Formats: sequence, C-alpha cells, structure tokens
Amino acid sequence: MIIGWLILAWIGGVATILGSLMTIASLIFSVVIEGDLKGKFKLLGFSIGCTIAGFLILRFAPVPFE
Repeated sequence: MIIGWLILAWIGGVATILGSLMTIASLIFSVVIEGDLKGKFKLLGFSIGCTIAGFLILRFAPVPFE
C-alpha cells in the first residue's frame, strides 16, 4: 500500500511541476517567437492539462496511515 502511494504521489508531483514549468515556458514562447497560433494553443492546453492532472492525482491519492 505504501509503495503504491509513493509511486502515485511521485507521478502526481512530477506531472504538476513539469506541467507548471511547461505552462510558463509556453507563455514565454508564444510572446517571443512568431508562428502559428494553433500550435501554441495546443502546447499551452497540453501543459495546463498536465498540471491539472498532477494536482488531481495529488489531491485524490489516498494517504496511508491517516
């Protein structure tokens, strides 16, 4: 049980951190570099989705011994 929770918490934490960094980078990318708007929105949507998924995993992962 504890190993499963650790793996789930690790995946959720990584998804949250990388998603938030990708969100910041995609916003900077969209301002600095010119290009198609559709690709920029896809990247922004994916990074925000990754961040939200990570937060949801961390929020609903059952903490053992509580």
